[in-house]
Amino acid sequence: EEEKLNQSTESLIVNINTSLNEKDKQDEKAKTITITSGTPANGKSYCSRNLAMKLSAIGKKTLLIDADWKRGDQHEEFKVNKITLKEFRAIDIDDAKYRVNDNLYFIPKITGLKSSFQFLYSKDFTSKIAEFKNKFDYIIFDTPPLLSVSDTAIIMTLSDLVLCVARHGLTRINEVRQMVTLGDQIGATFDGIIYNG
Repeated sequence: EEEKLNQSTESLIVNINTSLNEKDKQDEKAKTITITSGTPANGKSYCSRNLAMKLSAIGKKTLLIDADWKRGDQHEEFKVNKITLKEFRAIDIDDAKYRVNDNLYFIPKITGLKSSFQFLYSKDFTSKIAEFKNKFDYIIFDTPPLLSVSDTAIIMTLSDLVLCVARHGLTRINEVRQMVTLGDQIGATFDGIIYNG
């Protein structure tokens, strides 16, 4: 099972780099990747985490951000605490608190946001992301389900690559169609589907 996961994640990395090359996104700043799904329980957090871990294992400085501020639980997997907006503003990414290993860094979900929608347009968010782009090879956003929360659409427009997770036996083709339509409407088309499970 683990060998299959490794092979699948390696194939995903090859496909991501091919897509980025086609988009001519080989500048020196971090490549930003949004991973979402239409509805909960498709495995987007699992896929985001494994992709981040595999990229870091091949020497890429990678930042995983849990941007599902309502239901995100990546902090439980990494056994760290959620953070406040004040802590987010004060992040020094070189602090050991955010480092998982030599190349992998993780920012847990922010609690107590009055409006995540406003936060995404705030200088607090945009300036931090600009700062992170100068320090990492890849930034991966683990987002809420696209069909449930508008935050994801905003993050998609900020990303170099947008991937949708569809789970065998759970995701309906109509949900995929809705996501593609929504992506087209905001000018952030999907670059691929991760077929999970």
